[in-house]
Amino acid sequence: MNFKSSFFLYLLILFPFQILPQQLPNYPERYFQDSLSLVKSESLSATDGIINPDEYRVGPGDKLFISISGVKEISNYLLIDQEGWLYIPSVGGVDLTNSTLAEAKIKITDSILKYYKNVDIFISLVDFRMIKVSLIGNVLKPSVFVMPSNSRLMDLMTSMKEITETSDIRNIKVISTNNEEKSYDLLKYLRFGDLSNNPFLIEGDAVLVDKIDKVVRISGEVIFPALYEYRSGESIKELIELAGGFTYKARQDTIELVRFVEDGKSQISQYYSSDQLAEMNITLQNKDNVIVRQIILILS
Repeated sequence: MNFKSSFFLYLLILFPFQILPQQLPNYPERYFQDSLSLVKSESLSATDGIINPDEYRVGPGDKLFISISGVKEISNYLLIDQEGWLYIPSVGGVDLTNSTLAEAKIKITDSILKYYKNVDIFISLVDFRMIKVSLIGNVLKPSVFVMPSNSRLMDLMTSMKEITETSDIRNIKVISTNNEEKSYDLLKYLRFGDLSNNPFLIEGDAVLVDKIDKVVRISGEVIFPALYEYRSGESIKELIELAGGFTYKARQDTIELVRFVEDGKSQISQYYSSDQLAEMNITLQNKDNVIVRQIILILS
């Protein structure tokens, strides 16, 4: 490495946001759609082979198989109607509105046992309905998409290929038809397999992708040093974990936090050990830079 390159890297560590104000997050997972560009799918079938009954919400168009065995075998394939009801012959209607699959099975079982005694009941979801979800915000073309009802957030993002280089995938909002809003960090799913950040989508959901506005940097001896989207409430410790943790060469007793002061021009540096970061829970601010330096070995 020549002198000019070394000097540039030195300045980048000291003044990361002043030199390159237009920089965007550059961690590998931001290009997850590119890795799928060679895969040609004939349909939008969801990736999950087995669903979680406590997560999946049944709705109009879902098909259930119900078997009642005792004195005689009674089997039916039944559809949930457009009002959220399931009609079971010889039993009647069961209201499954806003029910998870697990809750639906309990309601169906309770209704059947009012008419049949000492029977075994088997209930299974055998076919999914299709749902409409909206993808809006900072995407290539805001649109309404039709997908299987067992689709998750990641299915929408990969199938539609609508993400832009300025799309914020760490602060994706999912807005339900009753205006309930939840925020998801898709990177945590991509990096850790955290399903809580890759929820099932529900009929009428609007998925809002914001434009990147705030960022934080972590550099030095971590597995994935990079510029990341800022996420409110995230701590330095959590950012280090998100970046894959320390390398074996990391110096963990003097982790530096470089932060802009209120005037937005000057910066201050604070130093912490990894133990202090675990105890103090120091939250990040926009444009923070966390630097993990390398252990210097002194050879005698």
